[in-house]
Amino acid sequence: VVEDGGVLMKIGLLADHLGQPDIAEDALRRFIALYPDSFIGYNQLAWVFIQREIRLDEALELAEKANSLQPGNASILDNIGWVHHMQGDTDKALSLLREANRQSGAENPYILYHLAVVEAESGLLQNSRRLLDRFLKIAPENHAVQASAVELRQKLQ
Repeated sequence: VVEDGGVLMKIGLLADHLGQPDIAEDALRRFIALYPDSFIGYNQLAWVFIQREIRLDEALELAEKANSLQPGNASILDNIGWVHHMQGDTDKALSLLREANRQSGAENPYILYHLAVVEAESGLLQNSRRLLDRFLKIAPENHAVQASAVELRQKLQ
């Protein structure tokens, strides 16, 4: 049997979406084994851990490996920045998330939300409100962090 990278990635994404992180992790690790020079497997596996707030040291290693393969990618910078936020390094998180937002042209809802959270925690409330307003303007209904973004925006009135 020859494993297909595209199928493994789809299994990983689908399993993650369905809340089956063990299956997602297995498929993504197999993808990485097949394509060790592809950033996407490392970054996606990092995201599986990040969104569940588990194995953050490993998530950071995976995201940094992805960044070494695809420097300056907004999604990767977002992952690295969000891990730093979760680990309490606000300054590092703020720098990385600002760069991720710049790289994405302020069009990625996850990045906007993550940056808004860190800006608010840094006391930069006007910046946070502006980012949340942008998020609410461009994010599709029922976005994964929609309720959290609305709640934060209401707190920042």
